[in-house]
Amino acid sequence: MALKKLILNLDEKLIAQLDDYAKEKHVNRTAAVAFLLTTALGQKQAMTTLDELLKLYHAEQAKQQ
Repeated sequence: MALKKLILNLDEKLIAQLDDYAKEKHVNRTAAVAFLLTTALGQKQAMTTLDELLKLYHAEQAKQQ
């Protein structure tokens, strides 16, 4: 996997929260950002999939009525 550099401007309070999280998990800031982004994007995909499944379920329920 190729790594690319990303430069971000973030609010100081958010950086402080990130640093606290990284310290708690015993990782550096970069690893914390990577983990949090991966988790958030995975959750977003899960919610999209759930929404699609619910639409299919409701369509099937409508057919049966």
